[in-house]
Amino acid sequence: MNKNEKFVITINRELGSGGRTVGRLLAEKLGVPFYDKALIQYL
Repeated sequence: MNKNEKFVITINRELGSGGRTVGRLLAEKLGVPFYDKALIQYL
C-alpha cells in the first residue's frame, strides 16, 4: 500500500460486538489514524 494513498475503511457493527476494538487494532496494524463516532460528533 502506498503511504500517500488516501482511503477510508468503515466498519458496521452491532452494539457490544467489539467493533471499536477491531477498528483500533486494524488502524494500528495499518499505521493509520483511528477516528470513531465520538470524535466525529465532537467536531
